[in-house]
Amino acid sequence: AEIISVYGDIKDRDTWLKALQGVDYVFHFAAQTSGYTANKEPLSDLQINLVPVLQMLEACREGDFHPKILFAGTVTQAGLTQQCPVNEDVQDLPLTIYDIHKLAGEKYFQYYAKEVGIPSVTLRIANVYGPGSSAGGADRGVLNLMIRNGLNDKALTVYDDGTQVRDYIF
Repeated sequence: AEIISVYGDIKDRDTWLKALQGVDYVFHFAAQTSGYTANKEPLSDLQINLVPVLQMLEACREGDFHPKILFAGTVTQAGLTQQCPVNEDVQDLPLTIYDIHKLAGEKYFQYYAKEVGIPSVTLRIANVYGPGSSAGGADRGVLNLMIRNGLNDKALTVYDDGTQVRDYIF
């Protein structure tokens, strides 16, 4: 199997028509990931996070492509839940415009899977860290920031009593 990278504007269907030829799998991880930014600029977030999903799915329909698609959603599509672990019976109550757009993307994938035969799965991931994750914004990259501070002998701030639990994915 060969892994290819394609460069282009993911909001442009022609990019997808070229990129999807002969492709068996698509890992759709391209996104603007800040809830704060999405709330401040909802139309921009729609253009970045939802329009490309529809352009890809319509390119699949137009080109009769049927790759298996893995879509990066977000855990906050479900909102603030009271149970842990969260299962699929929990009603989705998105917290931000970003969450709404990710949930809408997931629903488009479900529709196109049923109606057009384009298989997909959405991973509702949270707290991603590692190479490429930004630690620059106040709402981004806390783990990368802590690792960088630790490596540079800077203080690590722990709030409250330190017993909070968060899951991280590399």
